[in-house]
Amino acid sequence: MVNDTVFDNCFSIDNFNEVLNKLQKKSNNIDTNNIDITKIITSINDKSYDFQFFQEKLIIKDRTVPPRLIAVLSLEKKLVLKIVNKYLQEITKKSIKQETPNTKVNNLYKKIISEKEGTIYKYDITNFYPSIKLEILYEKLEKLELDSRVIKLIKDALETKNVPSKSKYDSEKNNPNSTYNPKGIHQGIPISNILAEIYLKDFDESMKNSVDYYDRYVDDIIIFDKRDDEDIKHTITNIVTKNLEVQCLELNDKKTNIFNIPHKDDLKEDFSFLGYIIKNNDDNKIKNNKPFTLSIKKDKINKKITKIYKKFVFLSKNLAKHYEPSKHGFSADFQLYKKVALLEIQTEIYGICFNEKVYGWLNYYTAINDGYVFASIYQHIKRLCKKYKYYFDIEDFKSLYEMRKNILD
Repeated sequence: MVNDTVFDNCFSIDNFNEVLNKLQKKSNNIDTNNIDITKIITSINDKSYDFQFFQEKLIIKDRTVPPRLIAVLSLEKKLVLKIVNKYLQEITKKSIKQETPNTKVNNLYKKIISEKEGTIYKYDITNFYPSIKLEILYEKLEKLELDSRVIKLIKDALETKNVPSKSKYDSEKNNPNSTYNPKGIHQGIPISNILAEIYLKDFDESMKNSVDYYDRYVDDIIIFDKRDDEDIKHTITNIVTKNLEVQCLELNDKKTNIFNIPHKDDLKEDFSFLGYIIKNNDDNKIKNNKPFTLSIKKDKINKKITKIYKKFVFLSKNLAKHYEPSKHGFSADFQLYKKVALLEIQTEIYGICFNEKVYGWLNYYTAINDGYVFASIYQHIKRLCKKYKYYFDIEDFKSLYEMRKNILD
């Protein structure tokens, strides 16, 4: 069977070593000597592998919102679930299409540009991951005809309890007050996203058959409809609500937003989606005279500028230590340190390539076509280079200027 072959490939020693090697590099070459892959595979095959517990981490976003509970995994547990994730990705690759936020934002932008008028609906699922019903998820997984060993791993992982990060599990595992079994899917584990996609597959198909344009990224739902009618708006919201109810999920009414676009140049307020904003061009000049601009909020730009500024200040102070007053100049190894410092700043701006993938702020926002973003960052860097002229040259950041120029010309 095909699924058997997929299991053998994913749960092979070679694949375990490959994934472990990537995890090691990503985790600053953390020690992997205590990882016994042969023992792990044996315990998976005889269905005795035990996750024991996950440590918990609370993420506080706002004082008015309850903290998010994130599961923190050891290297071994992360390795096992990375393998499970790879297996699920391979099994569902034909039925589930996972796209990056950039792709989804670009698709919506192209739709708005082509239609020129209509209504954008933005919905959010209430408390998404904790609200997923495991019994329904397990039924959906059974239909995929997964290997029973994988089913066992998934169920064990989802039903594993969390313990406070500073506790010693051995001394507290029998204390019901020190452990917590979260509802739904653990957030922060490698299989959470793919399981959420499997859970919402039927919902996605139903929505695509019900509206003109539909897309979703995790719990953010986007619909575009050409019609501008109050009855239609009510109907579409009802469609989303009823389809979510089938999956035992609820619509978050507080985060529901509906935007009208009566004319191509009449978007009066910025519309945000996955970190981007779609805004009216105003006086911006963009290639092909597009009616809207894909940009990001100013506070995100300012946060990035602040990080770059701190890098410049910190690295300039370090480089200044290599000045030798007796020689009225810098030490012999100054140029080497300067190259390292420059690389650090460029990484902060452009990101970094690792295992043939590019990571970083600018890579996430590759869909931007707002010249202001690049112009603002470039101007700040230009001032910093002037201030720290002994260490940095604006020519080292010319690609930012080219990005700005290509958009505004």
